[in-house]
Amino acid sequence: MRTLSASSASWAVVGADLFCPVAVAPAPGRLALFARDVAGALVRRDWRDGRWTEPRSLGVPVALDSISGKRAPVDWQLAACCGGNGGIELFGRSPDNALVHAVVEPSSPSLSFEYLGAPAAQRDGVVFPMGLIGPPAVCARDSGRVEVFALGQGGDLLRVARVGGEWQEFESLGVPSMHLTGTRAQPVPSTPVVAACACGTDRIAVFVCAALGALLLKWWDGRQWSEFASLGVPEVREASYPAVTVAGRLTGPPAACSWGPGRLDVFARGPRGELMHRAWNGREWGGYTSLWMPMVTEGGSARPTPLTGAVTACTRCDGCIDVFATALDGRLHHARFDGGWTHD
Repeated sequence: MRTLSASSASWAVVGADLFCPVAVAPAPGRLALFARDVAGALVRRDWRDGRWTEPRSLGVPVALDSISGKRAPVDWQLAACCGGNGGIELFGRSPDNALVHAVVEPSSPSLSFEYLGAPAAQRDGVVFPMGLIGPPAVCARDSGRVEVFALGQGGDLLRVARVGGEWQEFESLGVPSMHLTGTRAQPVPSTPVVAACACGTDRIAVFVCAALGALLLKWWDGRQWSEFASLGVPEVREASYPAVTVAGRLTGPPAACSWGPGRLDVFARGPRGELMHRAWNGREWGGYTSLWMPMVTEGGSARPTPLTGAVTACTRCDGCIDVFATALDGRLHHARFDGGWTHD
């Protein structure tokens, strides 16, 4: 099995004024990248035959509630997975915090999202929606099963699955927790963005970042869900004493991908705006490594430019990873691993 080098990644610009990226691999060696432009429209670019296609706008995403007939814009951050026959499915959140869904049709110039509903509560005989407090994360299984995760109003991790073409009810997987003092895990606040990926045919990893800056993992082993486990925080060098390392904290939402049952990679923005990476090799977790940040040339000199927004990661083939993130210069940057961290 290949191992990732600890050296910094080489970043390449994919586009200007693009935000909230999400990437998915519809076929081996191919990528479909979606991002929002400054007007909120969804822009698509594809990687095929070793090159990027020209950007194509799919318009501003709008969701239709088939029951009420109302139309509403879709939240900026989306999640994506591959459905059957190489198709692509997108998931997002409506302004009233419901889950929405669209199927990307190859020949269609726009997207049509539909409402899938929201978690609900009942009080005094009245059922009312509770809604999602953050964008969804999604992963598809080889069996055709689709799993969607998001944080609910109570701060708990919610899951809803499509099995045999039918959507199940939302269920709670518990509130993110950590062992802060003593031996019992205590609930902790977490950022609203969730990452999820399938690892092999029957295992799923779900990640959230605690407000304290630690990365938390919940794991489905094919039979049951684990408790939340902390993957800790990265160690950074003390500015005043470079020979000393101190605990840093993650400052951005996680992204995760897996190229097989013995591999799991997770990424998040670090304390200085760099991209931090940690990997599971099938036996144990490696330590945090820094992939640094894009180098932007201005006035003839290059300077590091911190990442600012969401990160997305996916695998297009065994041993390959593609990571995308927007930096402070407003441009969308891309780093890829194929035996080493390189750029196009």
